[in-house]
Amino acid sequence: MADQKTITGVIPAALTPFDTDARISKGDLTAHLTYLASVPGVAGVTVNGHAGEVASLSHAEQQFVLTAAREVVSEHQTLVAGIYAHSTSQARGLAAMAADEGADAVLVFPPEVWEFGIADDPRQAFRYYEAIAEASKLPVVAFVYPSSSPVHLSTDTIISLCHEVPQIVAVKEWSNNIFVYEGTLRRLREEHPHVSLLSSHSRSLLPTLVLGADGILSGHGSLVPELHVALVDAVATCDLDRARGLALTLHGLTKEFYASPIADGFTRMKAVSKMLGRIESDIVREPLLPLGREELDRLATWVPTLEDIGKLPPGGDLR
Repeated sequence: MADQKTITGVIPAALTPFDTDARISKGDLTAHLTYLASVPGVAGVTVNGHAGEVASLSHAEQQFVLTAAREVVSEHQTLVAGIYAHSTSQARGLAAMAADEGADAVLVFPPEVWEFGIADDPRQAFRYYEAIAEASKLPVVAFVYPSSSPVHLSTDTIISLCHEVPQIVAVKEWSNNIFVYEGTLRRLREEHPHVSLLSSHSRSLLPTLVLGADGILSGHGSLVPELHVALVDAVATCDLDRARGLALTLHGLTKEFYASPIADGFTRMKAVSKMLGRIESDIVREPLLPLGREELDRLATWVPTLEDIGKLPPGGDLR
């Protein structure tokens, strides 16, 4: 395969807005996706991921979201569809649907059964990825979970996966371990130079970009895509002072939005997206619950900063 990378840049993972009956709100969904896709410098959009509460979405609902995204995401941008399944059969069905609905690539989430451990038998990962690649015929983005997780794919496994499944063109790296991250990055550069590494280290994006990430794929991008674009630009142009300033703002935001319980992270992003007027409803599906008044009031203090971020051009600064 050629050395040309095919999936790079800032690719926010979208929210899935619901109405008061907890059904997908087509109006809010279209508005949210249109906002993300229209941000200068955004290279693509991911749907049906953690940020989109994919665990609560039926096959038909995931198809609905993907269809809506294809209507607004430009042909010059990459539309990535998450494959979140509990079995290989279910994953194949979702992968085939993603191809039929016009996705440009699929992002493979680990099946729940791997929570009991996958590290000692990576053959399962090889077969799972092969099945999805066969069903979709699309480029594949592998997903590295935190190194402390039982579903974490080691650097050796990722490198072997790229050998076994040539459709893998990118890795979403969320190991939350800079040593693991750098090891994977350097092995990919040596053995699979065509495979992009997309950082999902939301709490430490700057060092991962400085080491050489090819972009960012993160649910936090559903709220601050402009900040991600500006940070990538600052690193690419070697403007370290600007990069540090942007990273400082990002640090404060991630402390707030990824505070414990982390399960509420995207609930917080929905709530603030509503405060910013980007969506009308911040409803989440149970078992997630609405935020309390005290937390909402605290999040509201970030609105002026987020409004400024929303005006950032790709080469902009918040100073």
